[in-house]
Amino acid sequence: MANVTLHELYSRDNACAVLAGSATFGASSAIASSSLPAGVSIAKSATGVFDVSLTDQWSELLHVAVKLVQATPADLVAAVVSFNVTTATAASRKIVFQTWDISGAAAADPTSGDKVTILLILRNSNTARKGV
Repeated sequence: MANVTLHELYSRDNACAVLAGSATFGASSAIASSSLPAGVSIAKSATGVFDVSLTDQWSELLHVAVKLVQATPADLVAAVVSFNVTTATAASRKIVFQTWDISGAAAADPTSGDKVTILLILRNSNTARKGV
C-alpha cells in the first residue's frame, strides 16, 4: 500500500488520505509549476488531455475533483475521463482529465497562466468499511 503519512479523516473507510494541490500551465500547456504533493505528478499526454500519475498503489479512489482556474475567462472546462489507482503497474496508475472548449465542442489546451486544482481522496486499506 501507499507509503505516506495519513491523518485522521472522518469516513466509514479505514486509512483515507487526502492529496491536494495545483499546477500552473505554461507555454504549449506544459506544466510550468506544481504544488502537488510527493507521489503525485501531472503531464500533458495529448491536446487537452492530462495524466495525473500516482507513485503509490491505492485500494480505492473515493473522490476526485479537478477544477480549471483560467487567467482569462473562456469557455474551457475540465472533466475526469478515466482513472485507475489500484493497479500494480505504475505506468497505468493515473487519473486522466480532459480540458474541453464548450463553444467549439472540441478538446482544447489551457492557456499559459491557467491553473488546475486537484483534490483526491484515496483509501489505503483493504479492511472492511466501518459499520458494514
